[in-house]
Amino acid sequence: MEHLEITPSMPDKSKLRFHKLVIISALFLVTFIVQDAAVAQQRGDDLSFSVGIAGGVAPQFTLGDLEDSGIAIKLFAELQYRQVIGQLSYTSIMGETLGEGINTLDKAFAVHGSLGYVFQATDRLDIPLMATLGGMYIDYTSINNFGNPGNSFYDANWQLGITIAPRYYITDKVSAYGALRYVQGMVSHGGSETINMANVVLGLSFTLM
Repeated sequence: MEHLEITPSMPDKSKLRFHKLVIISALFLVTFIVQDAAVAQQRGDDLSFSVGIAGGVAPQFTLGDLEDSGIAIKLFAELQYRQVIGQLSYTSIMGETLGEGINTLDKAFAVHGSLGYVFQATDRLDIPLMATLGGMYIDYTSINNFGNPGNSFYDANWQLGITIAPRYYITDKVSAYGALRYVQGMVSHGGSETINMANVVLGLSFTLM
């Protein structure tokens, strides 16, 4: 009678390395989130509400093929529960022209809502990362060949993008605020042009509760 010798198969080394990497990554992520929550709880209540104002630049905002830049003023309110944050903001863009001087920019403003997660970099530095949805309105007047104002036009878009808004707590109630935002326009009707915007602002945030 023949004896069958069974040799145990060795697992593939690449699979072992992959499994180890997944386990280490998962442990690192869990540890980071737990530490994140611990730092947040040291600050006080789980729920907080804050308002703020910031100013900066919109280095690029576009209406179809027209492109320009301007000064950005932002008013915002934030509601945070533990590590989840929501923000409602109003941004006004002030500029003289739109499209290399061929149009006079009369008005440009945007209203956005953002929702995301707050990463705790240090005991005083938060870095919220948020998805952003909202809309922007632009009103402008064309300039004719003689340099005189011509017809007035306006356009509006829904916008979708991302906001990174780090905060450094000067005190428990006051923090230095910064934000980098980019939003991509979505054409709402046939005669509309895509409105895109990028802006960078710095300001102050005040925690009311």
